[in-house]
Parts: sequence; C-alpha cells; structure tokens
Amino acid sequence: MARSDYTHKMVNGERVELTEAEIDECVKREEEWEKGAADRAWAAIRQERDSRLVATDFYALSDVTLADNMKTYRQALRDVPKDNADPVKFQTQWHDFTGKKDGVSDPWPTKP
Repeated sequence: MARSDYTHKMVNGERVELTEAEIDECVKREEEWEKGAADRAWAAIRQERDSRLVATDFYALSDVTLADNMKTYRQALRDVPKDNADPVKFQTQWHDFTGKKDGVSDPWPTKP
C-alpha cells in the first residue's frame, strides 16, 4: 500500500483522520511485513517439501530397494530451496497451479 492509502481509522464507530505519526507507523509495519515475505514463503515451501518427503519415506525403508526414479524425486524435493532463488515466485506459481490458473505448471518435482 502507498502512504496515501493510510488516511483514516475507526474509533467508536466514527471515522477519524490518522496523524502523521500513525501513518508513519502503518508504513513502517507494512515495510517490515514485506521484508519477511521471503522467510514466510520459504517456511511454507519447506513444510510442503517435508510433507512430500514423508509421504515417500516408506519407499526408503531398509527392507525396500529404493528405485532410481524415487531417489531422483526425493533428491529433487530436497533441492527445491537450492534450485529456486525466489521463494515468493515459487510459492505464487504453486498457488496459481493449485488454483488451476490456466497455463501455470506445477513447480514441484513430479512424483514417479
């Protein structure tokens, strides 16, 4: 949001103009929130990656021979953070894909 978007607040049901100090605080909070976007995206990506790894753990049990394509898939999941410099872009593509947006491919490795 732009600084000019912060103009009023509601107090006891009445619209009251924000002071310059209140506007400054709103802008500061928004800037801080934006700075954390990459960290929040990485947390969500890692959580999903870990969930996908857990879903294939039984393939890697000691009494099961792990197929090469499953090894490759699991390594590709582990490499997602290393292979993607922009977590916000990755997360946006992921959400667009799950939302069935036309022309958007799944950014995650394909499970064999």
